[in-house]
Amino acid sequence: MISQNMSYDNLNNALSLVFRKLKMPSLLKGAGFKKRNGFGASVSDIVFMLLSSCFYRSNKSIYGNFGHSDRVPVCTSKSSIYRFLSNERNNWRLLNLKLAKEVIDSFTKLSDADRRYCLILDDSMLESRKGKEVELLSRQYDHVSKTFIKGFNCLQLGWSDGVSYVPVASALLSTPKEENRYCEATDSIDKRTSGYKRRVEAMSRKPNVAVNLIKQSQNTGISADYVLMDSWFTTEPFIKEIKDIGLDVIGMVKPLRQRYQYQGQLLDLHKLFKAIPNKKSGDIICSAIVKTKGDIPIKLVFIRNRNCSNEYLALLSTDTSLDCEEIVRLYARRWLIETNFRAQKQYFRLGTESSARDYDNLFAFMNISSIRYIMLEFIRRYNIDERSLGELFRSTCQQLEDIPFVSAIESLMLSFNNIAKKLFEAKVLKKNCFAKAQKIITDSLSDWFTGICRYLKQILGDPIAT
Repeated sequence: MISQNMSYDNLNNALSLVFRKLKMPSLLKGAGFKKRNGFGASVSDIVFMLLSSCFYRSNKSIYGNFGHSDRVPVCTSKSSIYRFLSNERNNWRLLNLKLAKEVIDSFTKLSDADRRYCLILDDSMLESRKGKEVELLSRQYDHVSKTFIKGFNCLQLGWSDGVSYVPVASALLSTPKEENRYCEATDSIDKRTSGYKRRVEAMSRKPNVAVNLIKQSQNTGISADYVLMDSWFTTEPFIKEIKDIGLDVIGMVKPLRQRYQYQGQLLDLHKLFKAIPNKKSGDIICSAIVKTKGDIPIKLVFIRNRNCSNEYLALLSTDTSLDCEEIVRLYARRWLIETNFRAQKQYFRLGTESSARDYDNLFAFMNISSIRYIMLEFIRRYNIDERSLGELFRSTCQQLEDIPFVSAIESLMLSFNNIAKKLFEAKVLKKNCFAKAQKIITDSLSDWFTGICRYLKQILGDPIAT
């Protein structure tokens, strides 16, 4: 990982290596990134400087680097950065998707063929404490603080294999209600550009944008088996749209107005829970396969709320073939997107790095934060996780599993039996004590082995008597 005390040269070299490894110059070209004018730094140089800026310890924003000439790795100016970030033709969404596809393809090579992959959907509020002249700034309701704030809603789609989390695509949402927008979108944008399309998206309904993000990820070639979501998204119309795409849904359910068909009755969540027989005392209380009002077959799993043992939580899965434990295990991956939001806000300055009023600038910084997270997750997976050895790791595990139990015991006893000899050769043990030490070790091993045999005999029984 990148150390806080790492020097500029070492940091620059580490990030440059990852930048090239992930083929960022070609991805930028494929996403249509260009400069408006000027001959100084290339597009790759500018993007590399933008990505690496948050790793310097003293600056407060990307523009703070320009006050220190030794921290500017490219020959450019503040005006060039402003123009580049405000360029409505740069497709940051496509760059994020292509980079995520590159990293996900690398991660899937490290996994077994039967591993399940998930897309994770969630949103987070980005509060803006600045003036009301920021383009598309709106009044948003924060479900965490239960208050209205001034800012944007960051909707993110991520991918996970249970080990890593990769931000796939993000949308910076305003509100569809004109009366809740403090500032409208500029009308001077070319309607053929990415900038115009993301402004239209910002004023669209959140479920529609979420479905669009999932479709874009599939069109890029990112494969998944399930979409994980919290209770805000698990409505029947949204579930039906995800099913029509070809993916199954696993999500939390709240006791709202939704009704479920069970044994010829139409019941809400509370009545359904009471109607299910054979409840258990463990973490998983009960489960049932039901249908929604629109005849979508789902499996509901009721689990005990550990914060209050008298209450329950309900999970929904449109894949009714999954057992209860697997549904709970897969849904637990949804927590990865929560830790991702926290990391992006705390370390990668999501929502706080830019003070610009231009929507394209804000959208660019949101994606830059996601790309930083992807780069560091790539470093973590390949430098720390032993599974980055891929086939070598799995074949070694298989060989270790195939070692007979008797051979393992013999190898262990031989290692302990040679301790006295090794101590004598290292001149730690005196010559006149060697024989006595050898006898003590041999007797101790003999007693241990006899005890193990006696224990196994008690469990398995006497084979002669049977």
